[in-house]
Amino acid sequence: MQARARSTSGSGAVEELLANFDTRHALAVIGPDPFGPLEARKVVLLQPAEFGRAAEAIVKSSDFGLAWREERGAQVGWEALDRQRANSEWRELWHARGFRSFVRVEIPLPAGRAFECFLFTETELRETGDAARLAWWIMGSWHDIRDEIEFSQSPLNEREQACLSLAFQGFTAGETAERLGIPERRVNSTYQQAMEKLQAPNKVAAIQRACWLGVI
Repeated sequence: MQARARSTSGSGAVEELLANFDTRHALAVIGPDPFGPLEARKVVLLQPAEFGRAAEAIVKSSDFGLAWREERGAQVGWEALDRQRANSEWRELWHARGFRSFVRVEIPLPAGRAFECFLFTETELRETGDAARLAWWIMGSWHDIRDEIEFSQSPLNEREQACLSLAFQGFTAGETAERLGIPERRVNSTYQQAMEKLQAPNKVAAIQRACWLGVI
């Protein structure tokens, strides 16, 4: 396995993919806060960006998240917003903006974290097949989604990411140095730089937080 190349720009690919739908859609990705407790999460990608308040309301709610995973809730699901919006601020906010349904796909991460992808549509979903097509869109678009999350969230440069990625695969500092064509001392100093940026006490914690940022 090769180290994944770091995304170098916010390509706008997700915006373009959403524009291919015949009707209006919006994507909100909720991810772990790598510097917070286990249950902490935040908005890591939102397209279009104008729905910030509605996306933040998901984060503030007790819906899904850690409790959902601990109860072994479904990783893929869909819902008509009309059915449960009365007692749910975030559902009400999305509904008020013209959306009628959403599909949620959870992408598991190490140590109990996950990315939660909410794809909202102005169409009221009535059939499982219609929801499945939207879930498939999320999975098929995941590489572009993850690239945009990485670009907006990760403080790591390309070499720091490469060193952590190779360490995650089990390569020693010496083997990583050989693969990257740099001195071993440079690899070790790169580990240290990555640890400082990720506020990690050791290399293992840095690798874990890099996973939570979507860069590994």
